[in-house]
Amino acid sequence: MSEVVALLFLKLLLAIATINISFCNGSSYVACMGSEREALLRFKQDLIDPSNRLASWIGDEEDCCTWAGVVCDNFTGHVRMLQLRNNPSQISMLGGKISPSLLHLKHLVYLDLSFNDFGGIQIPPFLGSMVNLSYLDLSSAGFLGMIPHQLANLSNLQHLVTSVRNTWFRRQIPDGVQNLTSLRHLYFVQPTILILPFPNGSIGELSTLRVVDLSLNRLNGTLTQIHFSNLTRLLDFKASGIVGTIPTWVWKNLSQINYLNLSHNYIHGEIPNLTDVSQLESLDLSFNNLSGPLPLVSFSVYALDLSSNSLSGSISHFLCDGINQLKGMRILKLGENHFSGEIPDCWMNWQDLLVLNLANNNFTGNIPISLGMLSSLQSLNLRKNSLSGQIPVSFQNCTKLVMLDIGENQFVGNVPTWIGIRFSSLMILNLRSNKFRGVLPNQLCGLTSLHVLDLADNHLSGSIPKCISNISSMVTANFSIGTDIQYPSVSTGKYIEDALLVLKGKAVEYNTILKLIRLIDLSKNKFSGEIPSEIMNLRALVSLDLSCNSFTGRIPKSIGALESILSIDFSANQLYGEIPQSISSLTFLSHLNLSNNKLSGKIPLSTQLQSFDPSSFAGNRLCGSPLPNNCFVAAPAPQNESEDDIDGNDDGDEDEVNWFY
Repeated sequence: MSEVVALLFLKLLLAIATINISFCNGSSYVACMGSEREALLRFKQDLIDPSNRLASWIGDEEDCCTWAGVVCDNFTGHVRMLQLRNNPSQISMLGGKISPSLLHLKHLVYLDLSFNDFGGIQIPPFLGSMVNLSYLDLSSAGFLGMIPHQLANLSNLQHLVTSVRNTWFRRQIPDGVQNLTSLRHLYFVQPTILILPFPNGSIGELSTLRVVDLSLNRLNGTLTQIHFSNLTRLLDFKASGIVGTIPTWVWKNLSQINYLNLSHNYIHGEIPNLTDVSQLESLDLSFNNLSGPLPLVSFSVYALDLSSNSLSGSISHFLCDGINQLKGMRILKLGENHFSGEIPDCWMNWQDLLVLNLANNNFTGNIPISLGMLSSLQSLNLRKNSLSGQIPVSFQNCTKLVMLDIGENQFVGNVPTWIGIRFSSLMILNLRSNKFRGVLPNQLCGLTSLHVLDLADNHLSGSIPKCISNISSMVTANFSIGTDIQYPSVSTGKYIEDALLVLKGKAVEYNTILKLIRLIDLSKNKFSGEIPSEIMNLRALVSLDLSCNSFTGRIPKSIGALESILSIDFSANQLYGEIPQSISSLTFLSHLNLSNNKLSGKIPLSTQLQSFDPSSFAGNRLCGSPLPNNCFVAAPAPQNESEDDIDGNDDGDEDEVNWFY
């Protein structure tokens, strides 16, 4: 949800209001009122609490101000806040019915029942009689039906959030909403068919309203100018099923708007120049059908996302003309359009940029040297263009990079050693599908924060450095300490990075769970030598792809140490010997490809291995399930005829067995 900062600030103010001011005048602490304790106990009786979240709500003589989720005014003892929001990551949802005993909490100003499951009951109309409420959050709590018109009686309400989870239903903003004269934040979010137009004068008469979030709705009707002329902060219609062009009044009459999100809709047409929208800070029109040239925007814009449209032409007029007006831009996302020509070499005045995404366009030529002047840059994505040449040395000045993705271009030369020296914060390095040559520099082992190393489909050669185990972020499997790959945004709180990664042989875009991914992909190169046992120390690895190289030797016995691994691909190499027994301990393994090597012997028994398709083991000398050929043991062959001697076995202390099938 948008406006996270404002929400937290409001909560903080409410919490401060409950602090015992008696500390200043010597008064003693006041326990909760008996009548309000009884009201809470009756409220609890009608709830279903399978995880016993309200275990502290007991006893006729107990101080209810100490109960979970209850906040009192320490000076009067009155209950002021009920914070019963469920953590969405935990299975501890409350259910049942909402008891009208809440009406006895006459001093309640804050009620949060979000992310629970009340099983499809209607929002209780009696909530409209709790006239002191200033904050009401009923989002994702399993409510169905129409919004009761009684909520329009809450004249002190400043923050209203409603939504429904996993169900579509038709609803209309109730008549009388114009009576909510204190309302500042209005959120109707998640799957709903919201019927338009709104009641006449409803939203338009709320002079205090600053934030409207109708995202993830399916709007049915017409948005008219009268309802939004007073908004001066945020307007969010993300994924609301809007079809057509953007009305001109949106640009002309919302000159005070700070944040506008119309992403993930079906909007078409051209975007006009927005140089006169002087208060606009964040504009998101991504994932629509917009066409035409890249528009100019106001100097005030800090975040601009026009990705996944059909915009075309050059971007030089945007970057190089009137450059002094756009120095403050932090986030620029123009990926997945039809922009063409060379990337302009005029980035020297864009030094506040944190995020630059020009991926999946038709850009040609070299990377401009001036990109190296973006010393604040944290994310650079130039993936899937037709760029060529070498990575410019000036890039090493971008020392704050967290993500570098220049995959699927035509870059040449060696992988620069300075990447491993200068980019100490790098978490994602994607150079796949280019024409890089040479060996893997040892300096890459210095990227201790690296989550993703993707060098697939190049012309790299040599061996994998044994120091790869120095990448400490791939060693620790404690994902609970991970953080989202994200950057601050002036208006939207946080921008979470996304990345297109190849996992289990398929390209998938990751964003909110990107922090959980640990991936190494060195496939389709010319690497040789043995797979170093040190790589098995990377216990946090989720995916390891070394396929289509010239690796020799045995699969390291310690492969069972990859306790987090989901996908392993060692296919199309020259590996020999048996599959290590320890592989059977990889309980999360869901994709395995060892085909087209020189492996021999019996496939180890485990729940995972026998469930894989036989093609995962084809092109070897293996036997046993899931292959159709059974194994039996013959007498040991003479030592001088063993295949391992021929292939250079260095494990002479093992007893060798020939397997026939």
